[in-house]
Amino acid sequence: MKYNISMAKTAIETLKWANPKSIANSIEQNFYDENAHLFNIETSAFNENRSIFDVIKSVVVLYGLKNRERLNEDFIQFPYEELKRPLVIKGLLEQVPYVNFNGQKVYIPTYSLEINEMYSTHPELLKINPYDKLLKDPNLYIINPFKNYGLALLESPFSRLVKLEEENENIKVYYHIDFETLFFVDNECNLVEELPILDEKIKYKDNLNLFKNLNIIARDYLDGDIDKLFKDLLELKLLSKPYFEECMENHKKYLKKHHDL
Repeated sequence: MKYNISMAKTAIETLKWANPKSIANSIEQNFYDENAHLFNIETSAFNENRSIFDVIKSVVVLYGLKNRERLNEDFIQFPYEELKRPLVIKGLLEQVPYVNFNGQKVYIPTYSLEINEMYSTHPELLKINPYDKLLKDPNLYIINPFKNYGLALLESPFSRLVKLEEENENIKVYYHIDFETLFFVDNECNLVEELPILDEKIKYKDNLNLFKNLNIIARDYLDGDIDKLFKDLLELKLLSKPYFEECMENHKKYLKKHHDL
C-alpha cells in the first residue's frame, strides 16, 4: 500500500502540527503590535510576523528602531556643544538597551558599526553635515542586521531567547521559556528547525534540570538521531506518551512511503 505523499509527516512535522504554540498576548506580540509602525520603507524587509520566530526577529529590529527614535529625539533637543559632553552622552544612553557585538555597543542594529559608534561616542556629529541627514531620514544607510550582527542579536536584551550549550559549527540552539519551543538557528539567524515541547497532556515538574534535559534533546537533533530524540523527549517527560506515539507512528509511515517510492 502506498501512502499519499502530501499527507506524509515526519515525527518533527507531526509534533509541530499537533502541538502548536500561540504567540497571542505574549510580550513579543504586544511589543510588536505597539511598535510595528516604526518599520519604514527600507526596514520593512525585516518585518515578518508569519511565525513565532519571525516575530522574535522583528521585535529585535523594532527595539533598535525604538532606540533610534528615542535617541534622535534627544539629540535634536541638545545643542552641538552639549552633545560633546561625556556626562550628557552617558545620561542619554543609559536609558536604552544595546547589543554587545565583539565588545562594541550596538544600539541600532539596522545601522553599521561606524554609525553606532557615532551614536554612542560622538552624537554631536549628528548635528552637522552630512551626518545630520540621519536625524531626518530614517531610510538612509540601512543594513541587514542579521547578516551583519548575526546571533549576537538573539543573545541580547532585544530577545528573550536562552542559548543552550549544545551547538555545532553551523547551528546554535535557543529555548524560549514562554513558548516552550527549541529553535535551531544558523549563523545569520535563519530558522533551521523548531521543536515545540511540553504538550497539553503533560505537566513538567523537573525545572531544576530543565536546561540539562534540553541540551540532551538539542544534541539528539544535531546528531540527526530522530529515534533517540523522541525517546528522550518521552523519557525526560518533555512529551506525553500519546503525542510520542502519534509522532512515531507518522514517522514510520513517512519512512515506509519514501522507501516504497
